[in-house]
Amino acid sequence: MPIPRLLLSAALALAATACVNPRAQANMAQSVLEMGTAIQNMQQDLADASARIDSLRAVVAYQDTLIDRLATLTNVPWPPPRR
Repeated sequence: MPIPRLLLSAALALAATACVNPRAQANMAQSVLEMGTAIQNMQQDLADASARIDSLRAVVAYQDTLIDRLATLTNVPWPPPRR
């Protein structure tokens, strides 16, 4: 009956190697949570940067309009001719 012992020892070895360390699983879960938090922070930073860019575009458009009006009132060609 060496075959059942061989099968039993192989199954036992397989079961022993299939067990996962709970500390490793906890570390992996913590890493995944930290990555999720980091991604959320990056998304928030991107949204803030996008809002700032939109605000700056509005300011530039206002200034461009103001310059265009002043140039029209003073009869100055705008935009200036390129050389």
